[in-house]
Amino acid sequence: MSKDETKKTEISKPVDNSLITETIIDDDGIEVQADYYDDDDGIGMEEAFTFDKPDVIEDPSDKKDYKSKIEYWSDVNKPIMAIFFSYFNQLSHKRLNENTPTVDGITLRGILNRDNAFIDNLTDFPAPIFDYTILFSLDDNEISFVLQAYKESGQIRNVIRMSSANIDSVKSPELYTKLFKLALDASNLKGSYMTISDNKLEWKVRELKNLSFEDVFLPKLLMEDLSIYTQLFDKRNILQRYMFSGIPGTGKTESTRAISKILNKKGVTIIKTNICEIIKQKFELASILAPSLIILDDIDLYLGDRNHSGVSNLLGQFLDILDGVDKLPDDVGVIASTNAPHLIDLAAQRPGRFNKLIFFDDLTEENIKSIIKKSLKAMNDEYKNISKKDIKILTDDKMVTFFKKQGSTGAFIFEAVKAIKHKQDIMGGEIDLDTVLKELKSNSDILDKKLQARTIKNKLNSSSGGGVGF
Repeated sequence: MSKDETKKTEISKPVDNSLITETIIDDDGIEVQADYYDDDDGIGMEEAFTFDKPDVIEDPSDKKDYKSKIEYWSDVNKPIMAIFFSYFNQLSHKRLNENTPTVDGITLRGILNRDNAFIDNLTDFPAPIFDYTILFSLDDNEISFVLQAYKESGQIRNVIRMSSANIDSVKSPELYTKLFKLALDASNLKGSYMTISDNKLEWKVRELKNLSFEDVFLPKLLMEDLSIYTQLFDKRNILQRYMFSGIPGTGKTESTRAISKILNKKGVTIIKTNICEIIKQKFELASILAPSLIILDDIDLYLGDRNHSGVSNLLGQFLDILDGVDKLPDDVGVIASTNAPHLIDLAAQRPGRFNKLIFFDDLTEENIKSIIKKSLKAMNDEYKNISKKDIKILTDDKMVTFFKKQGSTGAFIFEAVKAIKHKQDIMGGEIDLDTVLKELKSNSDILDKKLQARTIKNKLNSSSGGGVGF
């Protein structure tokens, strides 16, 4: 591969506060220990840099003008550990099962556990506490790569240590960065769509549903806000923070899916997850995989209300991520959804928490007609059962006006139209618009009565002394 053809990939620097210890061979052939902090090369999580992707390190800037043993250690976060775990497991699998001992110029010799016993592989994801040593050779040098997590002063530290058996001209930080870049590329996480478990840094890569803005039927101004989100990334590489608010079925989910699919096609990593105790680790992972977009649905279910008894200690952590000293970079975006007034208020209280609040409310007549047509198209794609007459009857102004006056959500309209057509297919005959509207009205009245009864019951229960006083 020529220098011009070398692939460039921008990633976030993976480590922080790195102490470099080098054993230098002086002119008299005597080994001298030298300790220093890697200030010049910088290790900030938010700082970006460009790294070549040759099979071996060939850039002269990666080499020293003298030879010394590689000795390096750094505190890292759990996402970096998880990426290294996956990488070394892949190398072990290729060595044991595919007769491929050397990958990316690295020849894996073995993996040792905390008892210095050889094992075939690491756990799939890092446990809270662990101690493993990876032995491999690279460019005729034997390397020990230690992955540790241990408690210190009540906190868990995740530490990586690296050393070599022989002297080498390669700089220790550059070798570490090279290894992390190889691990990140092998993970196939960058540019993927992934979901992350609650309270465990475990992920699954999935396929996104193929949606675009043509599949979303919302008022014009709202559609413009959604479009601006993707266009800002196209033109300025900025991923903003949006908060969506609205009752279920008003288009929040489809809007999020459409934005996610559009951005994912452009190489943005999409992370769908919930707010939990390891929310900070999830945002750290998003920074590593940037450009990335974090999707947080129904955040009120996890954050509670700090003004009432339902408060969650996660609320403080979440606000610290949004407001803290370590600001999220411009290429890490957030789309959160909620219908809780106190969270909407918190989002609006301080500039920078969210760039825009978007309210998903009433649909226009044109939106309703589009949703009806979308429902009929979905039916026809599956059953080939929709006639031009069906479309004319079900998009009649009477039908559209009924849904508009009822304040029906897009999801309700979509399913109601399908139910009407299913009934006609089973019962036979033609669709009678007046009969359909009468049935819809009757069902709506019954539902309203039940909701009113439930509201009255809840008020009586809360006034009986069982609730929390305000």
